[in-house]
Amino acid sequence: MVILLLTIILTGCGKNAEVRYTVDELLRTPYKAECTARISTNKTVNEFTYSCQRFEDGTYTVDYGDMKITVDSSGAVLSGYGMEKNTGLAEGVLPLLPTYFFENYLADGKVKETDEGYILSCDIQGDNPYRVKGEMTTDKNLIPTVMRIADKDGRTTIDVEITDFHRKAE
Repeated sequence: MVILLLTIILTGCGKNAEVRYTVDELLRTPYKAECTARISTNKTVNEFTYSCQRFEDGTYTVDYGDMKITVDSSGAVLSGYGMEKNTGLAEGVLPLLPTYFFENYLADGKVKETDEGYILSCDIQGDNPYRVKGEMTTDKNLIPTVMRIADKDGRTTIDVEITDFHRKAE
């Protein structure tokens, strides 16, 4: 009985450590993904499709039609339609990126294994009442398929379907 209990505990801890290692690797690895996001407010739901990319140097891009947002450690730059504007803060763009979830998951995440893959969950750092809890569904290889961010009342405010996720996009 003791051996069985130890095996269950060690196997569970091993899976959690394996998932954390892979998420940490995904956080640092260049990737490209096609996404469809639904952003919900008290009154509306806006849906849009975009592609996002993480580069080796830690820079991200979000391509939305003819608009491109480039995010780095100094903030965000919006370009398109013959203009370029430094918007400073990237807070509005970051929750659309898988990396946003990865960073929060590594701070205090939990993992649940399912028949199809994994459900990762975490608290979202910061004091934004519209971004309090995060959840990401992955396949068995820990490739993200869905990312959700919920508000303080548990309502989903950001729902991102992630398709065609590829590591090492450069």
